[in-house]
Amino acid sequence: MRLVLVFDDLRGMALAKLLVKAGFSLSCVDKRPRSGAASEEPSVFSEASSADVDKLEFSASVRDAVKLSRTVITLLGSQEADEDVYLAGGGIFESASVNSVFIDLSTVSPRLSRELADLAAVHDHVYLDAPIVGSLQDIRVGHSRILAAGDRDGLQQVMPVIDALSTQVDIVGAAGAGMTAKLASQVALACGLLGLVEALMFAEANGLKKADMLSLLAADGLFSGYALAFGQAIISEDFAGGLDVRTFLNELNVALAAAEDLDLPLPGLETAQQLYDLLQLIGNGSWGIQSLALNYYDQERSEHFGLDWGLAQGGMDTYDAVEGTVADYGSYEYDDEHEQDCCHGSGRTHGLGHLHDPSHAHGLGRIHSHGDGCIHEFDPDEQDDEGRPPSMGSYFSHN
Repeated sequence: MRLVLVFDDLRGMALAKLLVKAGFSLSCVDKRPRSGAASEEPSVFSEASSADVDKLEFSASVRDAVKLSRTVITLLGSQEADEDVYLAGGGIFESASVNSVFIDLSTVSPRLSRELADLAAVHDHVYLDAPIVGSLQDIRVGHSRILAAGDRDGLQQVMPVIDALSTQVDIVGAAGAGMTAKLASQVALACGLLGLVEALMFAEANGLKKADMLSLLAADGLFSGYALAFGQAIISEDFAGGLDVRTFLNELNVALAAAEDLDLPLPGLETAQQLYDLLQLIGNGSWGIQSLALNYYDQERSEHFGLDWGLAQGGMDTYDAVEGTVADYGSYEYDDEHEQDCCHGSGRTHGLGHLHDPSHAHGLGRIHSHGDGCIHEFDPDEQDDEGRPPSMGSYFSHN
């Protein structure tokens, strides 16, 4: 049985190997960007055994590839990339073989997945939202999780393919339910990990060892074994591996956009998203998501891991050049008569890129508040009253 696989990052290469190992033949479209006169042969060839190479072929065109099979798998790194594959230039549903089934492993909004399911049905195809959950390493060894949703008959038809990709497959409902479940799980993970990090940092700052605090949290049953594993990684400062910040941040962005569509404020998620955005700005998006803890290190300690807080000013300058609006959470209102005390009320959450005017950039990781609600620009060269260099604490002051 020949399948079509469209991907744009290393996870696609891992999927290709799993499918070939399961006995499927593949037509792959590798959409990762290449520089210069790079070979048209994706590097997945070099990672496949000689016996497997005969089961692989590659196409430069998604539209050409989907004519070769009635089962098409997509795994794209962003919603924009997913829309480009499915919708650009008339979309691929028009080019596909009749009665094809599309398995979308990407993470996109529930609304988009429902729209794609409806559009596929117009062309006598089936679109299944089946986002994959897990790190690159999880995918490589087949230990990821797939949250599949959509037409039941279509799901049954391609279950052998889905089973080849993951040892844990959950059927979660109608079109859009898979994406909803994936995003909701990432909301829980982001907020839970933020709480865990802050609990450990608070304990350490008050003289209690992080390891002892983690043991107490484990005994109380407040966190799952999965979360506690993140805690162990934080304590041992093992920030490499696992789900990477760049991928996770993209998923949090999708979740926030979906919540905005529903007029649903999620200040906890927004805080976590902004902190990960800050971490990617001053550090490295390829670290595991447990590296969130690095945001809480002082400058000297964080520099040991390659963080550069000076880059934060450049990021704020970028947002300063953008016009936007202030996020409105319920009773909080913007009073344009106050130039200095421009933000009023405690607990207000501002999204990145939301501005009062070009000189006031809002969003955690861009500014720090001094208790009176007044927003001040961050100076990477400033020191506090005790002569300490800047860190995240320079952004968030609760005086």
